[in-house]
Formats: sequence, structure tokens, C-alpha cells
Amino acid sequence: MTYTPIPHGTENWDVPVNAAFTSQDQRITVLEDLQPEAEVYVPPDWGQFWRPARNASGTQASKIMVAGASVAEGYYAQNTITDSWVGKMRTAVQGTYGDGGSGMFSSSRTDVISSATAGAVATWEGNGSFATTTGTWTTGAQFFGPGISFMISTAAATATYKVTGSTVKIYNISGAAPRANYTYQIDGGAIVPVTVTIGTTSIQVTTVTGLAPVEHTVVISWNGAPTEPLSLIGVAGENSTGCIVDNLGRAGTTSANWSSASALTQQWNGGPSNPCDLFILHLGANDATSGTVDSETFMRNMSTILLAVKDGAFGQDATGDTDIMIVTQHFGHFTNPSIYAGYSTRMKGLADTFGAAYVNIWGLGRNSWAYWNGLGYWGNANTPGPAGTDNVHPSNAGHDYISSIINPIVMS
Repeated sequence: MTYTPIPHGTENWDVPVNAAFTSQDQRITVLEDLQPEAEVYVPPDWGQFWRPARNASGTQASKIMVAGASVAEGYYAQNTITDSWVGKMRTAVQGTYGDGGSGMFSSSRTDVISSATAGAVATWEGNGSFATTTGTWTTGAQFFGPGISFMISTAAATATYKVTGSTVKIYNISGAAPRANYTYQIDGGAIVPVTVTIGTTSIQVTTVTGLAPVEHTVVISWNGAPTEPLSLIGVAGENSTGCIVDNLGRAGTTSANWSSASALTQQWNGGPSNPCDLFILHLGANDATSGTVDSETFMRNMSTILLAVKDGAFGQDATGDTDIMIVTQHFGHFTNPSIYAGYSTRMKGLADTFGAAYVNIWGLGRNSWAYWNGLGYWGNANTPGPAGTDNVHPSNAGHDYISSIINPIVMS
């Protein structure tokens, strides 16, 4: 591709340069339409991996993976699956390029692990966007596996998930004895036993194919000897074609949790064991609020996460064929805003290093809690969905706004 030379010394240099570029390369015009403000930046060659995969979704599956904390998980949307900004992105991309299924339903969306209020959890369990449990489950002490979440039972207990797809995948953690086995039941059908592998700690995936591409109710039941632990990560629903969106968000997590030097973390969250075509990273609020994570440490953690996606780790190489988006959330009235501001000043540089798209929701929100409050964008912790006065979590309207910025980039 060639461009018309601009004579040296031309007055008002930027105007003729931009005019020459945009008149000769339609891609630049499209990208400028997507980024009317400095808080949104899309590199000219961004999407070289995601767009071809997305466009081929009629004959094969493509995948988006979102790693983040509570806002990514969907706090305080009325339904964490359909009303969150990730859910609205899923609806948009699947509506155009095909339904790849519901994706990963992590155990982070249970009353066992969730840090949300009882009112919010009850709402989410009622509409199926949280799994329900019986018996006694406890939170896994470590942060690893897809979505860095798992829960443990050592006696009779069940967990019920609703997922959509012609294939159901059940994720658990195998390892040293003793380990409990489990059973699964889909849509009230046969109860199927699964033997949990004994040996080196690893992610075990049980795959059930040949189902109708509709919503399925999957019941997981502990099936062991007394005190034997079952470590359950979650359930995914997938189709063989269309776009799959894995929302791996877990409330309260930090960059250190996602960058943990474990093969079960780095390989499984966008890394070689569980790759994707587009990886969206949405972290920072909990790091800042802790007051102990300086900008240098935060950037090192974020770089570790993205390097695992692009280059792999632990002797298992990735090929770099994943596009990345980095999203800086609105910090609202959360604790230590000056620390978070320090992160934000370096986020754009991180995006440049990895050729990532960059979306600064905090900047678009004028860095002002009151501005978003006037628009009804803050959530209600006890009654998810309507506007409230939460410090950092959006309402349905707030999630709508975030999706209105991200969706055009993903769909471009």
C-alpha cells in the first residue's frame, strides 16, 4: 500500500497527513470511528486473529475469554449472565456470528465463593445466573484452574448448573489421594459416575457430547468415601460452531491471583491448555484497594498474565495468535484512588507493548463517582439491576454503558 507524500513544511501538518491516510486506507477511517476519545484506543492491526476466527464461526467455534474481578463477573447486574457487560457482549457477538453456547460457568458464581450480599445471591440463584448447592462446600484455598476458582466437598453434597450447548464439559481438580469421585446427571437423565484421577495435581475435564444445543441442567454430586475431597471448578456449555464467551471473572481477585506461577493458572486462563482468539483483561481495583500493590508490581503481574496468553509458560508454548483488550474499570468511590490512578497512567503503555486494544472506562466516566451516579450507573448491592449508590459496581444501566463501548470494537 502506498501513500501520497506530504511536502515537508506543509502548514497544519496533522490535517493533510490524516486526510491523506484516511482517504487511501479505509481501515483507518473505521478505527477512528471507533475511538472518538483518547480513552479508547484500537491499534491499526488489532483484530488480526480475532476477526478471522469470528468471521469463520459459521463452520467452527471461536472464543472470547474474560479474566477479571467482580465487575467482569457481573456485580450488580440483575442477571450476571445476560445483563452484565460480558453477557451483553456475548449476546451481540452470538447474534451476528452464531451461538457457541453459554461457555464456562465457574464455581465463583455460587453462594460458596461469592462475596455478594445475601439479597444479590438470592436474586442470581433465582434467575439461574448463579449455581445452587446442597450439603457443605468450602472455598478452595488456592487460585488456579479455569477462572481460578474451585470449591471442595468432603461429604454428600450437590451443585446444580444451567448451561447451554451440544457439549457439556465438567472441570474438576485431580491429584494425590485421597480424592472423592463424583456423578453427574443432565436434565434428569441417567446418573453417570466419574472416577477422579489419582496422581499429579491437574485439571480433569469430563466431556459429554451429542446433546441438543439447548439449555441443560447439570447436577454434580459428591460420590466418595468419608472425608474424601472433591474439588469442583465448574461446568461449561459449548457448541461446535459459533462464538463461545468464557466469563472467568471472580469477585475480589487481584493481578497476583491471576498471574500465580502455577501451570494450573497460567496455562488454563487463555494459555496453551485453554486458548482463545480474544482475551479481555479487566483488573486493578482490588490491587489498589489493598494499599500494598505498587504500580511496578501491578504492571509486572499484568505482564505475566499477558505473556502466558501470548507466549505460554512451563515448557508449553503459545503461538501468539490471540488478540488482547485491556479494560480499566471506573473506580468510583473505592479505596485508594490515587494508587489506581498510578495503574491507569501505565495501562496504555502495557496495551502498546502487547498490541492490545485499550478501553479506559474510568476516564470516559470523568473519573467521577458523582457523574455516573447522576446517570444511574451505580448498582444496588441488595437489589441487583436498578440504580443504587454502590462504590464501584455498576447497575444494569452501567453495564449497558460499558458494553456500548466494548461491543463496537469486538464487532468491528
